[in-house]
Amino acid sequence: MERMTRDLLFLPATSALATARAALGVATKGLPAIRAALNGARIGAGSAFGPAVVERLGVQVVAEAPVATATGARSLMMVGKDGVALQMSGMGKMAASATEGAVRSVSLLTKRAAFAGALRAVRQGAAIGLVVDGAFGVYEAATAVRQGKLDRREGALLVGKRAARGAIAGAGGVAVAGAASAAVAATGLAIGGAPIVVPFVAMAAAGVAISKGFDRIFGE
Repeated sequence: MERMTRDLLFLPATSALATARAALGVATKGLPAIRAALNGARIGAGSAFGPAVVERLGVQVVAEAPVATATGARSLMMVGKDGVALQMSGMGKMAASATEGAVRSVSLLTKRAAFAGALRAVRQGAAIGLVVDGAFGVYEAATAVRQGKLDRREGALLVGKRAARGAIAGAGGVAVAGAASAAVAATGLAIGGAPIVVPFVAMAAAGVAISKGFDRIFGE
């Protein structure tokens, strides 16, 4: 399972730049994915939602949010103010957590409010995808223009395509993370002992598929 997660995280990468974009994209959209997962699980589990349901998703429930520590080039920790956190280290190894308070807050939501929370997470994923892929698009376009491979108009179009692809893949990936978590919570499925975080794997797989579909339609 860990190898599958790693492959999904870096499948789109064909260069060092693409590897960095893929890793940063998944890491930065990780917090929205966890939020979507919590709300999705609340919808799927109904009144049975609680720490045990959350931990079936591969998200550890902790008393307090972890303290962000210094990380290396291939290691990253992100902690949200709402009590969700992720840590990415090595070749795609990721861990997720949510505080008991965060889980309790979600458990008090109605299904309608939980759905609204999932939609907010999807919008966050779209915004982050737009910014991250747009920024890498600027670098890619500037390099191509400088090398004479593209003119300025083509470079601007490339930046627009990269930003649009990032927004669509970001929104879609986070939405699938929430939907997959709802399904796991509703069915009671448990992936016993596997080093897999359901929302991350769902988000990465959806992001890869959406990005490839976008490139097929609009070109790379």
